[in-house]
Amino acid sequence: MKKSNQNVFWGFEPFDYRASEIYLERMSRRGKKLESVSGYLAEFSDCEPAERAYRVGIFTEEFSENGKKKREAYLNRWRKEGWEFCAQSDYLYYFCREGSDKTLPSGVRQQEDSLLRVAVWRREFYAVLVMVLILAFGLINQVRMTYLSFLTYTDFCKTSLFAVFLIPCCAIMLYHLFYYLPRRSLILKGQPLPVPSLSAARVRSILIHSMTVLFVLYVVGSLIADALSGYPRVMLTMAPLILAAGVFWLVRKRRAKGKKGSILIGLLIILAVSVTVAFVSIANLGNATDELPEGNFALHLSDLDPEMTPQRISYTHTQSPLVRQHYVYVETAEDGTVASTEYLRCAGPWSTAFLYDLVLQALDDVDPDTYTLTCEGNEIIYCEPAY
Repeated sequence: MKKSNQNVFWGFEPFDYRASEIYLERMSRRGKKLESVSGYLAEFSDCEPAERAYRVGIFTEEFSENGKKKREAYLNRWRKEGWEFCAQSDYLYYFCREGSDKTLPSGVRQQEDSLLRVAVWRREFYAVLVMVLILAFGLINQVRMTYLSFLTYTDFCKTSLFAVFLIPCCAIMLYHLFYYLPRRSLILKGQPLPVPSLSAARVRSILIHSMTVLFVLYVVGSLIADALSGYPRVMLTMAPLILAAGVFWLVRKRRAKGKKGSILIGLLIILAVSVTVAFVSIANLGNATDELPEGNFALHLSDLDPEMTPQRISYTHTQSPLVRQHYVYVETAEDGTVASTEYLRCAGPWSTAFLYDLVLQALDDVDPDTYTLTCEGNEIIYCEPAY
Protein backbone atom coordinates (compact mmCIF):
# COMPACT_ATOMS: atom_id res chain seq x y z
CA MET A 1 0.00 0.00 0.00
CA LYS A 2 1.45 3.34 -1.06
CA LYS A 3 2.00 5.80 1.77
CA SER A 4 0.55 9.29 1.43
CA ASN A 5 1.68 12.36 3.31
CA GLN A 6 -0.70 14.94 4.76
CA ASN A 7 0.10 18.59 5.50
CA VAL A 8 -1.78 20.25 8.33
CA PHE A 9 -1.67 23.73 9.85
CA TRP A 10 0.75 23.74 12.80
CA GLY A 11 1.36 27.06 14.50
CA PHE A 12 1.67 25.77 18.09
CA GLU A 13 3.48 28.27 20.29
CA PRO A 14 6.38 27.07 22.46
CA PHE A 15 4.47 27.80 25.66
CA ASP A 16 1.88 25.32 24.43
CA TYR A 17 4.32 22.51 23.75
CA ARG A 18 2.31 20.17 26.01
CA ALA A 19 -0.76 20.71 23.85
CA SER A 20 1.28 19.89 20.75
CA GLU A 21 2.29 16.58 22.39
CA ILE A 22 -1.40 15.80 23.00
CA TYR A 23 -2.18 16.61 19.40
CA LEU A 24 0.62 14.39 18.04
CA GLU A 25 -0.47 11.47 20.24
CA ARG A 26 -4.03 11.87 18.99
CA MET A 27 -2.83 11.87 15.38
CA SER A 28 -0.82 8.70 16.09
CA ARG A 29 -3.96 6.90 17.23
CA ARG A 30 -5.53 7.93 13.91
CA GLY A 31 -2.68 6.40 11.94
CA LYS A 32 -0.61 9.55 11.30
CA LYS A 33 3.02 10.04 12.32
CA LEU A 34 4.94 13.32 12.40
CA GLU A 35 7.55 13.62 9.65
CA SER A 36 8.54 17.30 9.61
CA VAL A 37 7.59 20.76 10.83
CA SER A 38 8.35 23.74 8.59
CA GLY A 39 6.91 27.21 8.85
CA TYR A 40 3.21 27.01 9.55
CA LEU A 41 2.80 23.41 8.34
CA ALA A 42 3.48 19.97 9.76
CA GLU A 43 3.78 16.91 7.53
CA PHE A 44 2.35 13.56 8.62
CA SER A 45 2.83 10.15 7.03
CA ASP A 46 0.56 7.14 7.21
CA CYS A 47 1.37 4.55 9.86
CA GLU A 48 -0.34 1.82 11.81
CA PRO A 49 -2.65 3.32 14.43
CA ALA A 50 -0.90 2.86 17.76
CA GLU A 51 -0.33 4.36 21.18
CA ARG A 52 2.77 6.53 20.89
CA ALA A 53 4.20 8.95 23.42
CA TYR A 54 5.52 12.27 22.13
CA ARG A 55 7.90 14.60 23.93
CA VAL A 56 9.19 18.02 22.96
CA GLY A 57 12.80 18.76 23.77
CA ILE A 58 14.59 22.10 23.63
CA PHE A 59 18.11 22.44 22.24
CA THR A 60 19.58 25.90 21.69
CA GLU A 61 23.29 25.19 21.07
CA GLU A 62 23.08 24.08 17.47
CA PHE A 63 24.90 27.18 16.18
CA SER A 64 27.37 27.44 19.04
CA GLU A 65 30.98 26.25 18.92
CA ASN A 66 31.00 22.50 18.24
CA GLY A 67 27.22 22.80 17.74
CA LYS A 68 26.97 19.75 15.47
CA LYS A 69 28.71 17.50 17.99
CA LYS A 70 26.57 18.80 20.84
CA ARG A 71 23.43 18.25 18.78
CA GLU A 72 24.39 14.67 17.96
CA ALA A 73 25.16 13.98 21.61
CA TYR A 74 21.79 15.45 22.54
CA LEU A 75 19.96 13.23 20.05
CA ASN A 76 21.90 10.14 21.22
CA ARG A 77 20.66 10.65 24.78
CA TRP A 78 17.12 10.30 23.49
CA ARG A 79 17.91 7.36 21.18
CA LYS A 80 19.49 5.36 24.01
CA GLU A 81 16.18 5.53 25.88
CA GLY A 82 14.22 4.29 22.86
CA TRP A 83 13.04 7.66 21.58
CA GLU A 84 12.87 8.33 17.83
CA PHE A 85 13.72 11.78 16.51
CA CYS A 86 10.79 12.94 14.34
CA ALA A 87 11.23 16.59 13.44
CA GLN A 88 12.80 19.90 14.39
CA SER A 89 11.32 23.39 14.37
CA ASP A 90 13.96 25.94 15.31
CA TYR A 91 15.00 25.04 18.89
CA LEU A 92 12.10 22.62 19.47
CA TYR A 93 12.81 18.92 18.85
CA TYR A 94 10.03 16.34 18.58
CA PHE A 95 10.55 12.73 19.71
CA CYS A 96 8.24 9.73 19.87
CA ARG A 97 8.26 6.10 20.97
CA GLU A 98 5.81 3.25 21.31
CA GLY A 99 3.73 3.11 24.47
CA SER A 100 2.67 5.77 26.93
CA ASP A 101 5.86 6.23 28.97
CA LYS A 102 6.93 9.87 28.65
CA THR A 103 9.93 9.75 30.99
CA LEU A 104 12.72 12.03 29.86
CA PRO A 105 16.13 10.49 29.12
CA SER A 106 18.78 10.89 31.78
CA GLY A 107 20.83 14.02 31.27
CA VAL A 108 18.04 15.89 29.48
CA ARG A 109 16.68 18.83 31.41
CA GLN A 110 13.04 19.65 31.92
CA GLN A 111 11.58 22.17 29.48
CA GLU A 112 10.80 24.69 32.22
CA ASP A 113 14.46 25.35 33.02
CA SER A 114 16.86 28.12 32.13
CA LEU A 115 16.91 27.07 28.46
CA LEU A 116 13.21 27.75 28.18
CA ARG A 117 13.63 31.11 29.88
CA VAL A 118 16.33 32.17 27.45
CA ALA A 119 14.96 30.74 24.22
CA VAL A 120 11.20 30.90 24.41
CA TRP A 121 10.51 33.88 26.61
CA ARG A 122 12.71 36.36 24.81
CA ARG A 123 11.83 35.38 21.27
CA GLU A 124 8.07 35.12 21.62
CA PHE A 125 7.60 38.04 24.00
CA TYR A 126 9.86 40.35 22.02
CA ALA A 127 7.96 39.37 18.87
CA VAL A 128 4.79 40.65 20.56
CA LEU A 129 6.50 43.91 21.53
CA VAL A 130 7.86 44.41 18.00
CA MET A 131 4.37 43.91 16.58
CA VAL A 132 3.00 46.48 19.04
CA LEU A 133 5.62 48.98 17.85
CA ILE A 134 4.75 48.27 14.21
CA LEU A 135 1.06 48.83 14.89
CA ALA A 136 1.81 52.05 16.79
CA PHE A 137 4.00 53.31 13.93
CA GLY A 138 1.26 52.43 11.43
CA LEU A 139 -1.32 54.20 13.58
CA ILE A 140 0.71 57.41 13.59
CA ASN A 141 1.34 57.32 9.84
CA GLN A 142 -1.89 55.89 8.45
CA VAL A 143 -4.64 57.47 10.53
CA ARG A 144 -3.39 61.02 10.07
CA MET A 145 -5.59 62.77 7.51
CA THR A 146 -3.77 65.17 5.19
CA TYR A 147 -4.54 67.17 2.09
CA LEU A 148 -3.04 64.46 -0.13
CA SER A 149 -4.78 61.54 1.60
CA PHE A 150 -8.15 63.09 0.80
CA LEU A 151 -7.53 63.27 -2.94
CA THR A 152 -7.36 59.61 -3.99
CA TYR A 153 -9.13 56.40 -3.13
CA THR A 154 -5.77 54.75 -2.45
CA ASP A 155 -4.78 56.76 0.59
CA PHE A 156 -8.34 57.26 1.76
CA CYS A 157 -9.17 53.54 1.77
CA LYS A 158 -5.90 52.61 3.46
CA THR A 159 -6.51 55.24 6.11
CA SER A 160 -10.10 54.15 6.69
CA LEU A 161 -9.42 50.41 6.72
CA PHE A 162 -6.38 50.67 8.97
CA ALA A 163 -8.58 51.14 12.03
CA VAL A 164 -10.48 47.97 11.09
CA PHE A 165 -7.12 46.17 10.86
CA LEU A 166 -5.70 47.75 14.02
CA ILE A 167 -8.49 46.94 16.50
CA PRO A 168 -8.45 43.10 16.21
CA CYS A 169 -4.63 43.07 16.07
CA CYS A 170 -4.39 45.03 19.33
CA ALA A 171 -6.92 42.68 20.96
CA ILE A 172 -4.90 39.64 19.86
CA MET A 173 -1.67 41.20 21.12
CA LEU A 174 -3.15 41.97 24.53
CA TYR A 175 -4.55 38.45 24.82
CA HIS A 176 -1.17 36.87 24.13
CA LEU A 177 0.59 39.32 26.41
CA PHE A 178 -1.67 38.42 29.35
CA TYR A 179 -1.17 34.76 28.50
CA TYR A 180 2.64 35.04 28.48
CA LEU A 181 3.09 37.00 31.69
CA PRO A 182 1.63 34.46 34.19
CA ARG A 183 3.55 31.63 32.51
CA ARG A 184 6.74 33.62 32.65
CA SER A 185 6.14 34.02 36.37
CA LEU A 186 5.70 30.26 36.79
CA ILE A 187 8.96 29.56 34.96
CA LEU A 188 10.86 32.03 37.15
CA LYS A 189 9.49 30.26 40.22
CA GLY A 190 10.65 26.91 38.88
CA GLN A 191 7.12 25.56 38.55
CA PRO A 192 5.94 23.49 35.59
CA LEU A 193 3.65 25.04 33.06
CA PRO A 194 0.01 23.94 33.25
CA VAL A 195 -1.16 21.54 30.58
CA PRO A 196 -3.28 23.65 28.20
CA SER A 197 -6.30 22.26 26.49
CA LEU A 198 -5.80 21.39 22.84
CA SER A 199 -8.66 23.62 21.72
CA ALA A 200 -7.29 26.65 23.59
CA ALA A 201 -3.81 26.10 22.15
CA ARG A 202 -5.30 25.83 18.67
CA VAL A 203 -7.20 29.08 19.15
CA ARG A 204 -3.99 30.84 20.24
CA SER A 205 -2.07 29.48 17.26
CA ILE A 206 -4.77 30.64 14.86
CA LEU A 207 -5.04 34.06 16.50
CA ILE A 208 -1.31 34.79 16.44
CA HIS A 209 -1.13 33.91 12.75
CA SER A 210 -4.39 35.63 11.93
CA MET A 211 -2.61 39.00 12.15
CA THR A 212 -0.73 38.14 8.97
CA VAL A 213 -4.03 37.23 7.33
CA LEU A 214 -5.60 40.46 8.57
CA PHE A 215 -2.74 42.49 7.15
CA VAL A 216 -3.09 40.80 3.77
CA LEU A 217 -6.86 41.41 3.86
CA TYR A 218 -6.20 45.04 4.79
CA VAL A 219 -3.91 45.57 1.79
CA VAL A 220 -6.06 43.55 -0.63
CA GLY A 221 -9.23 45.22 0.67
CA SER A 222 -7.73 48.65 0.01
CA LEU A 223 -6.76 47.64 -3.52
CA ILE A 224 -10.18 46.13 -4.25
CA ALA A 225 -11.94 49.23 -2.91
CA ASP A 226 -9.74 51.37 -5.13
CA ALA A 227 -10.32 49.18 -8.18
CA LEU A 228 -14.11 49.04 -7.73
CA SER A 229 -14.13 52.80 -7.35
CA GLY A 230 -12.53 53.16 -10.77
CA TYR A 231 -9.03 54.16 -9.76
CA PRO A 232 -7.16 53.14 -12.95
CA ARG A 233 -3.70 52.57 -11.55
CA VAL A 234 -5.03 50.04 -9.05
CA MET A 235 -7.11 48.33 -11.74
CA LEU A 236 -3.98 47.98 -13.84
CA THR A 237 -2.08 46.54 -10.88
CA MET A 238 -4.74 43.98 -10.02
CA ALA A 239 -5.89 42.86 -13.47
CA PRO A 240 -2.67 41.07 -14.54
CA LEU A 241 -2.40 39.43 -11.11
CA ILE A 242 -5.95 38.10 -11.31
CA LEU A 243 -5.36 37.00 -14.89
CA ALA A 244 -2.10 35.24 -13.93
CA ALA A 245 -3.86 33.43 -11.07
CA GLY A 246 -6.60 32.30 -13.44
CA VAL A 247 -4.11 31.02 -16.01
CA PHE A 248 -2.12 29.23 -13.30
CA TRP A 249 -5.30 27.50 -12.08
CA LEU A 250 -6.27 26.45 -15.61
CA VAL A 251 -2.77 25.15 -16.36
CA ARG A 252 -2.69 23.05 -13.20
CA LYS A 253 -6.15 21.69 -13.87
CA ARG A 254 -5.28 20.89 -17.48
CA ARG A 255 -1.98 19.22 -16.61
CA ALA A 256 -3.74 16.92 -14.18
CA LYS A 257 -5.89 15.62 -17.05
CA GLY A 258 -3.77 16.05 -20.15
CA LYS A 259 -0.22 15.65 -21.28
CA LYS A 260 2.52 17.91 -20.09
CA GLY A 261 3.27 20.67 -22.56
CA SER A 262 -0.03 20.45 -24.42
CA ILE A 263 -1.03 23.01 -27.06
CA LEU A 264 -3.82 24.34 -24.83
CA ILE A 265 -1.35 25.44 -22.16
CA GLY A 266 0.65 27.40 -24.71
CA LEU A 267 -2.51 29.00 -26.08
CA LEU A 268 -3.62 29.99 -22.57
CA ILE A 269 -0.29 31.68 -21.89
CA ILE A 270 -0.41 33.53 -25.23
CA LEU A 271 -4.00 34.58 -24.51
CA ALA A 272 -3.05 35.86 -21.04
CA VAL A 273 -0.16 37.92 -22.42
CA SER A 274 -2.34 39.32 -25.23
CA VAL A 275 -5.16 40.32 -22.88
CA THR A 276 -2.69 41.95 -20.49
CA VAL A 277 -1.10 43.98 -23.30
CA ALA A 278 -4.53 45.00 -24.56
CA PHE A 279 -5.61 46.05 -21.08
CA VAL A 280 -2.49 48.16 -20.59
CA SER A 281 -3.12 49.83 -23.94
CA ILE A 282 -6.76 50.61 -23.16
CA ALA A 283 -6.21 51.83 -19.58
CA ASN A 284 -5.16 55.47 -19.85
CA LEU A 285 -2.72 56.05 -17.01
CA GLY A 286 -0.85 58.94 -18.52
CA ASN A 287 -1.87 62.55 -18.82
CA ALA A 288 -4.75 63.26 -21.19
CA THR A 289 -3.98 65.97 -23.73
CA ASP A 290 -6.29 68.87 -24.61
CA GLU A 291 -8.99 67.54 -22.33
CA LEU A 292 -10.74 69.65 -19.74
CA PRO A 293 -13.79 69.00 -17.58
CA GLU A 294 -16.82 71.14 -18.05
CA GLY A 295 -16.54 74.66 -16.69
CA ASN A 296 -14.21 77.63 -17.17
CA PHE A 297 -12.19 77.36 -13.97
CA ALA A 298 -8.92 76.30 -15.66
CA LEU A 299 -6.21 78.92 -16.08
CA HIS A 300 -4.77 78.96 -19.61
CA LEU A 301 -1.51 80.47 -20.81
CA SER A 302 -3.59 82.60 -23.14
CA ASP A 303 -5.07 84.22 -20.03
CA LEU A 304 -1.58 85.43 -19.19
CA ASP A 305 -0.46 86.35 -22.69
CA PRO A 306 -2.41 85.78 -25.94
CA GLU A 307 0.89 85.46 -27.82
CA MET A 308 2.10 82.58 -25.61
CA THR A 309 2.07 79.16 -27.32
CA PRO A 310 1.85 76.06 -25.11
CA GLN A 311 4.58 73.54 -25.69
CA ARG A 312 3.06 70.85 -23.44
CA ILE A 313 -0.39 70.36 -21.89
CA SER A 314 -0.98 67.85 -19.11
CA TYR A 315 -4.27 66.98 -17.48
CA THR A 316 -4.89 64.53 -14.63
CA HIS A 317 -8.02 63.52 -12.81
CA THR A 318 -8.48 61.74 -9.50
CA GLN A 319 -11.25 61.47 -6.94
CA SER A 320 -12.01 60.08 -3.50
CA PRO A 321 -15.19 59.47 -1.47
CA LEU A 322 -14.92 62.99 0.00
CA VAL A 323 -13.53 64.73 -3.08
CA ARG A 324 -15.94 64.03 -5.94
CA GLN A 325 -13.80 65.70 -8.61
CA HIS A 326 -10.14 66.60 -8.56
CA TYR A 327 -8.64 68.07 -11.74
CA VAL A 328 -5.12 69.29 -12.31
CA TYR A 329 -4.52 71.18 -15.57
CA VAL A 330 -1.02 72.35 -16.44
CA GLU A 331 0.21 74.26 -19.51
CA THR A 332 3.90 74.77 -20.20
CA ALA A 333 5.08 77.35 -22.75
CA GLU A 334 8.16 77.13 -24.95
CA ASP A 335 10.01 79.59 -22.75
CA GLY A 336 9.31 77.51 -19.62
CA THR A 337 6.40 79.55 -18.30
CA VAL A 338 3.93 77.33 -16.45
CA ALA A 339 0.28 77.99 -15.66
CA SER A 340 -1.61 75.44 -13.59
CA THR A 341 -5.06 75.09 -12.04
CA GLU A 342 -6.12 72.58 -9.40
CA TYR A 343 -9.86 72.18 -9.01
CA LEU A 344 -11.62 70.26 -6.23
CA ARG A 345 -15.34 69.71 -5.83
CA CYS A 346 -16.00 68.23 -2.39
CA ALA A 347 -18.88 66.02 -1.24
CA GLY A 348 -20.37 68.56 1.14
CA PRO A 349 -19.82 71.67 3.27
CA TRP A 350 -17.98 69.79 6.04
CA SER A 351 -15.49 68.12 3.72
CA THR A 352 -15.03 71.41 1.85
CA ALA A 353 -14.23 73.37 5.01
CA PHE A 354 -11.96 70.63 6.35
CA LEU A 355 -10.07 70.24 3.06
CA TYR A 356 -9.75 74.00 2.65
CA ASP A 357 -8.05 74.20 6.04
CA LEU A 358 -5.70 71.37 5.04
CA VAL A 359 -4.85 73.19 1.81
CA LEU A 360 -4.03 76.34 3.79
CA GLN A 361 -1.79 74.32 6.09
CA ALA A 362 0.00 72.81 3.08
CA LEU A 363 0.56 76.33 1.69
CA ASP A 364 1.86 77.71 4.99
CA ASP A 365 5.42 78.15 3.72
CA VAL A 366 4.45 79.33 0.23
CA ASP A 367 4.44 83.01 -0.73
CA PRO A 368 0.75 84.12 -1.11
CA ASP A 369 1.74 86.30 -4.06
CA THR A 370 2.63 83.21 -6.13
CA TYR A 371 -0.87 81.68 -6.17
CA THR A 372 -4.59 82.37 -5.85
CA LEU A 373 -6.92 80.23 -3.75
CA THR A 374 -10.72 80.55 -3.81
CA CYS A 375 -13.47 78.57 -2.12
CA GLU A 376 -17.02 78.90 -3.44
CA GLY A 377 -19.71 76.52 -2.22
CA ASN A 378 -18.26 73.01 -2.40
CA GLU A 379 -15.55 74.02 -4.89
CA ILE A 380 -11.92 74.87 -4.17
CA ILE A 381 -9.83 76.38 -6.98
CA TYR A 382 -6.06 76.80 -6.72
CA CYS A 383 -4.17 78.67 -9.46
CA GLU A 384 -0.41 78.97 -9.76
CA PRO A 385 0.64 81.20 -12.67
CA ALA A 386 4.35 81.60 -13.31
CA TYR A 387 5.94 84.46 -15.24
